[in-house]
Amino acid sequence: MTSDINFALDNFFHETIRKQTQKELEESENNYRRLYTERMQAEDEVQRLNQLYAALSQCNQSIIRCKNEQELFAQICADIVEYGQMNLVWVGLVDKKTQDIVPVASAGEHQDYLKGLYINALPDHPAGQGPAGQVIRENKPIWMQDFLHEPAMKHWQKHIEHFEWRSSAILPLHRNGNVIGIIFFYSNTLNAFTESSQRLLLELVEDIDFALEHFEKEEQLQLSAQIFAQSSEGIMLLDPNCNIVMVNRAFTYITGYSEEETLGRNPKMLASGQHDRNFYAAMWEAIETEGRWQGEVWNRRKDGSIYPEWLLIQTMRDSQDNLTHYIGTFTDLTERKETEERVQWLAHFDPLTGLPNRTLLHIRSNLAISLAQRRHELLALMFLDLDNFKNVNDSLGHGIGDELLKQFSQRLVKAVREQDTISRLGGDEFVLVLPGTDTDGAAYLAERLLNIAARQYNIERHEINLTVSIG
Repeated sequence: MTSDINFALDNFFHETIRKQTQKELEESENNYRRLYTERMQAEDEVQRLNQLYAALSQCNQSIIRCKNEQELFAQICADIVEYGQMNLVWVGLVDKKTQDIVPVASAGEHQDYLKGLYINALPDHPAGQGPAGQVIRENKPIWMQDFLHEPAMKHWQKHIEHFEWRSSAILPLHRNGNVIGIIFFYSNTLNAFTESSQRLLLELVEDIDFALEHFEKEEQLQLSAQIFAQSSEGIMLLDPNCNIVMVNRAFTYITGYSEEETLGRNPKMLASGQHDRNFYAAMWEAIETEGRWQGEVWNRRKDGSIYPEWLLIQTMRDSQDNLTHYIGTFTDLTERKETEERVQWLAHFDPLTGLPNRTLLHIRSNLAISLAQRRHELLALMFLDLDNFKNVNDSLGHGIGDELLKQFSQRLVKAVREQDTISRLGGDEFVLVLPGTDTDGAAYLAERLLNIAARQYNIERHEINLTVSIG
């Protein structure tokens, strides 16, 4: 009977261990899925920003060229749909007498939705209690990342489902500081309006507002000059011989060259040396044959630093089709490149500790095994697990647990060689890949790691003692 009881107790113990192990595996998989989701979201964000940069560049060109308000609204809608990954864009102006929001320009899919559309901006009117009326009254943009489930859109859910819209944004338009209407953006993508996207669209609306103010005050030439000067993009005007005859303040801000240092010179002064002759030959061939070229270029600032930019070059011709100027507009892509690098980093490193993640461990361990087999060398692999780490999270909180993991990781890095790999699998599990390490070396390192891990950790007034298990 005692033997049976002991057997049952052993089973209870093993079942507890099994459940704990299963839970840790599930937490590890959840972390991996979360990182994968973050990486995919970051990649989508980079693509969306690329398209919005192209759209903003095209819109600035349209702002310079359009001669009246109606032409401007129509062209802006078309540019955003074509370049900015939007499914429908439309502009509505407020009728001063009735306070109705009347569609005046649109582009994209499902424009028939606007036929007979009735929206009122008054707060006591049923049609004015939605987000459009709120934007008019409060003079603030509204960003709806999950359009279908927005409480304010319950009366429009059938339309939203039918047209498969997932995100929407409504931004106020101004003339002389007063709200005169709104511009609507609809996207079939959830969470389409990230912080970076919002910033770009707000810049666009500022440029539109600036254009609207000057349609009434100045002739088109003066308006073009003001937009040229106020644009957030760098702009340079070249004569037919490709000498710079005009630059705006954004050009000076981005490149570091003043207007005096730039006028009369060739844009080659900005060349970084990153592109060969074939690159520039193809660029100018497109400009001469198609009248425009756009793409990513690496240029050099006055201080010598190299930066990426999105460049658009177009030809300007007179009424007899004679070439008069080249106009180049560009946007600094440094921030976008940093986002791309962050995406690549997230794909291979643990965001908490900075150590290689499971993906990079797979790559490096395969390489280490291949080299060891080819060179007939020894290779050691260690698996580390923090003992009772769950108790730290449960008793002190996940913030303390995360800081403990970071400090422990820093100790590991200092304890191994540069050619060794330390990977965090997830949770409190780590793997070490040690090329050229024999049994004695592995045993020595294991003892050293036990001692290093056992040293006291001081985190926010807490003194924590830690042990690890190594296999």
